[in-house]
Amino acid sequence: MPGLLFVTAAEADYKTVNQALLDLHEWDNDFDSFLLITDKEIINADDYETTSPSLTSLAKNEWSGASMEEIEKHCLQLSKKEEETHCGPLFLVLDTEGVKTRTFVLGHLPYEYHDLDDPETWQGRFEKVRLPWDDTYIMWCNLDIANMGFEEFTVEGQDGEGKGDEEGWFTHKQIGEAGDHITDEGKEKRRREEERLREEGLI
Repeated sequence: MPGLLFVTAAEADYKTVNQALLDLHEWDNDFDSFLLITDKEIINADDYETTSPSLTSLAKNEWSGASMEEIEKHCLQLSKKEEETHCGPLFLVLDTEGVKTRTFVLGHLPYEYHDLDDPETWQGRFEKVRLPWDDTYIMWCNLDIANMGFEEFTVEGQDGEGKGDEEGWFTHKQIGEAGDHITDEGKEKRRREEERLREEGLI
């Protein structure tokens, strides 16, 4: 399933989003894993191509200015209808702070949600963490394939009781060096593509 990317920062233009998407691209195998969500309809992700870092406009974006609570509510509905939407329990948000600090918010539907006999009774919040653009893909990938748990990427999970605050926020703790999941060949591909996009005025 593709990852879902929401852009809520009103000041984020297509160049900013392209720059962020560069860090979400899988450079060693050369594919994009994320789908930029720009409207509020319940979608079937399989009907769309994932988004490459070559946008030329961000004119239509119904999520501009949206709150985290609105996005969580929408993503919960997508997850409840996963067989129809083909949208998993993860999302990314590029908000105003993220534009300033080159970070995403990564949201993750807690494991206890999936253990409920009736998911409609769940009243919790998504687990959320803010992390650098160049650390995001490896965390998302490990969660997507269930190779590691959400808490393993957080201060609370590594050094505490594994619990976030009452709104579901955790503090990111980096594992290894940022970008060390990319081979030297992949890094060179990224450098060349970034150079090309800059020459074409796309970043």
